[in-house]
Amino acid sequence: QPIKMTSSTTTSLFLSPLQISALLGIVDVLIPSISPKSNDDADLNTFWQCDLTQDVDFCKALLNAIDKRLDPVKRSEISFLLNLLSSPMGSWLFFFPSAGLIPPFASSYRSFAEWSREKRQVALKSLQQSHLCQKRMVFNGLKRLIAGIALTFVPESPNGSSADLRKNPFWAAMGYSGPYHWGITSELDEQMIQDDTASPDISLKNEAFIHFSPLIELEFDCIVIGSGCGGSVTASTLSQAGYSVLVIEKGSYISRRNTSQLEGDSYDKMYENHALQTTSDGNIMIFAGSTLGGGSAINYACCIELPKSVRLEWSDKLGLKHCHPDSDEFNLSKEAVLRRIGVLQQGDANWPCFVCSWLFIQLHRRHITLVVIVVTSS
Repeated sequence: QPIKMTSSTTTSLFLSPLQISALLGIVDVLIPSISPKSNDDADLNTFWQCDLTQDVDFCKALLNAIDKRLDPVKRSEISFLLNLLSSPMGSWLFFFPSAGLIPPFASSYRSFAEWSREKRQVALKSLQQSHLCQKRMVFNGLKRLIAGIALTFVPESPNGSSADLRKNPFWAAMGYSGPYHWGITSELDEQMIQDDTASPDISLKNEAFIHFSPLIELEFDCIVIGSGCGGSVTASTLSQAGYSVLVIEKGSYISRRNTSQLEGDSYDKMYENHALQTTSDGNIMIFAGSTLGGGSAINYACCIELPKSVRLEWSDKLGLKHCHPDSDEFNLSKEAVLRRIGVLQQGDANWPCFVCSWLFIQLHRRHITLVVIVVTSS
């Protein structure tokens, strides 16, 4: 059956209704609605039967990601592809020869969205297994975008905000109940936020920031670009040595009070390229932080010992003699860093760690000269 849409799914700044129909034809193949087994429980039945092509909230989230999160080049590429798939001839040309050897001259020939699911599966599999790198990149890009939105979107409440009780339709079957604060009372959640804000170890004060303006003239001894693991340590060392330091960070400062703890929202606000960054060939995802604290703000701070084999390779093959396993310089530096960020042999796995953000907070608390400029993309 052709993919049918409700009128509410067709709202997009860049895609036409026909292009959206082609996009939903891809969604229907990658995450299809299938009949559940009779012995499955209710949550699994919901998982199997979920039809994302008819889910208005998913469609809105997917179109919003294309409209606002993709860079102009990627958005143009998707628009061009979907434009091809909106016509019978374009669909045939793009998927040739898996779409058939005879050109679609007959009036009965259909565009991609009107093909059977089985035929669309064959067509997309030809992209996945294509000898052309560009076609494999197309498949991988679409798969990541659609699957990422499908597993992270949250239905909106009537007033336009994310409703705590309206969860992603796939979460229950996976045993995920949502962000931790959904399981506590709003009063306790607010009290926890206030306690965090009141603690000098947790929150940064407004005076630690300088809002960027091209009219401001500033003079510092040192300027550090980026507040991640490298930049924060560099700024800390210079500051403690008595230098005035300016740290320039393009991302924003995300505190507990201005985060929803939702995965999709965090991808949008705290990750480089909205968590859509990949290697140049599109084969590997790169989850890089783009917020105060950089990569340390988006991981659980599991401090794994650098293997001796790696240090030997760096020392012997790359000439970095100070990285040798027997190097006192490296070992002393490592111990200093571990002490500074408070690494423990055992810790609470549920504690979200913002190591470099914490490092800046400690510097500010000790009245060391450190100024952070947060430059937003806008």
